[in-house]
Amino acid sequence: MAVQKRDGKWYIRGKVKLEDGSFKDYHRLAKGCKLKKEAQKFEENFLKKYNEDIEQIKSGSITLKELIDLYISNKRGNAKSSTIATDLYMFAQMEPLYDKKINLIRTQTIKDFIATYNDSNHKLSYVNKMRTYLSKLFNFAVKNNMIDRNPVSEIPNFKRPDELKQEMQFYTPEQWKCFIDAFPKDDIVYYTIFCTLYYMGMRRGEVLALNRKGDVDLEKGTIRINKTVSQYVDGYKYIITPPKTSNSYRVIKMPNKELKIMKEYIKWYDECPGAPADGFLFGMDVPIQIKSLNRKYKRAADKAGLPYIRIHDFRHSHATLLINYGANVKAISDRLGNTVDEVL
Repeated sequence: MAVQKRDGKWYIRGKVKLEDGSFKDYHRLAKGCKLKKEAQKFEENFLKKYNEDIEQIKSGSITLKELIDLYISNKRGNAKSSTIATDLYMFAQMEPLYDKKINLIRTQTIKDFIATYNDSNHKLSYVNKMRTYLSKLFNFAVKNNMIDRNPVSEIPNFKRPDELKQEMQFYTPEQWKCFIDAFPKDDIVYYTIFCTLYYMGMRRGEVLALNRKGDVDLEKGTIRINKTVSQYVDGYKYIITPPKTSNSYRVIKMPNKELKIMKEYIKWYDECPGAPADGFLFGMDVPIQIKSLNRKYKRAADKAGLPYIRIHDFRHSHATLLINYGANVKAISDRLGNTVDEVL
């Protein structure tokens, strides 16, 4: 066992004994610890919880909810907070199975449960995502010798042969003009956010994570993307994490329309009383809330008489715009922060 300080943060490191007598390394961030004694206490609590979990496993079968708690506990410190948040959301949908003992859950029970989502209110991709997350849980249980086999492995992906494949959603340049013309021009914060989503092709979290200082270069006409924001994760209103993938780190050029809009916005920002020089570009002290962004979007879409698309689909709209201007796939992928395969 050891506590180590690196880059101003405390980490715990050591080995724990598994049921079969072998040992497993652990190395994780001691979250919230500023002093060595706090990190040592963090490690003490971590080992206590680990040993309690092992005893719980040894004592016999556990419920699905207990398995979820063990799974999440194992992932904390080794996965992004945004990933944990997605896990928790998906696992929350499994509440009808929470009290069932995992060694007694049969394949048909799981299949019937997933089938309850296989209706017109849920996308097929969501139904199969539920299957994937249940499979992750039971694979974890198998790996840790809690059960002998994964009951989800015999369940194939659900199919809807009579359902047409949903096409990618986006606004055409004409629809975009209708949308932005319907947007209140005096609502400069949200107006600029939507223009940035459309003209830059950035992810929502990337836009909301932008800082006033360092991320926007008006002289060069560029925006730097090196982080994203996730909201309401682990009890926090928001957290800042690295961007989605290594390809997501990028510096992209603003087209003339976006540059003009951004200059006007930053002038407004800097003239606001008490505006922090290094605050969030959109929100100042805290990033704009996603629910507020959705609410503003729907009002403008309704006013323009347009169908709803996801906020993420403004990226698709941007890609469509680039294609209309003859941009090649490599240029589009570089700008979006994707691989070429993801764009094709």
